[in-house]
Amino acid sequence: MPFERAYVSLIINGINYTKDALLQATYIDKLKMDSADESWLKSLHDFLVEWINEEDFVTVNTSGSTGVPKKIYLSKERMMQSAFMTGNYFNFKSGQTALLCLPCDYIAGKMMVVRAMMWGLDLQLVPPAGNPMENIENLIDFA
Repeated sequence: MPFERAYVSLIINGINYTKDALLQATYIDKLKMDSADESWLKSLHDFLVEWINEEDFVTVNTSGSTGVPKKIYLSKERMMQSAFMTGNYFNFKSGQTALLCLPCDYIAGKMMVVRAMMWGLDLQLVPPAGNPMENIENLIDFA
């Protein structure tokens, strides 16, 4: 893939995790938050493992808004191209912050992670909630 740097690392809440560290579930313990349901953290880890594997695609669940939710396969290359175009449009700079306030079960959460990997953004995690900005004290550049 031409966008190999997307596999190198991911900055989460100010800590840079290497590819090997992302493959281990132990980093999740550092991310534990005051949330009764931490399945959204598992969905992040599951997506990262799928993203790093050798397959050229990831599995995404459709929303089910027009019927029963379905699994579809999206090309990693096209996801990276989308992340690249988004970053160009919004003029992303390495080190800026991006908010992940959605689980990675669906495309919105997955794409926020891909954007962060592609552009070296510091991915700020908060549990999914009605008001995800409620306890955010630092500046968020992209949400």
